[in-house]
Order: sequence, then structure tokens, then C-alpha cells
Amino acid sequence: MCESPFLLHKRSAQDAHAEIRNFTARRCCGGAQSGTAPLKD
Repeated sequence: MCESPFLLHKRSAQDAHAEIRNFTARRCCGGAQSGTAPLKD
């Protein structure tokens, strides 16, 4: 995968996957306007 480096520093794989899915949704589906939590920690 070609995700951002910060995703590789998540506490667990599940958390990283959740961030990746949210990130993808925001890019592809405009999830940022659907109340998706920000990717910033």
C-alpha cells in the first residue's frame, strides 16, 4: 500500500485500517462532509 507514513505509526493494525478506510472514504466519497473524524491525532 502507498499510505501516508503516519498510518504506519498507529497503535494497531485495526486502528491503521480504520484510518485508511476513513482516508479513502474522504478522498473517494467526500466522507469529510459525512461527519468522519479528522485523521489528525
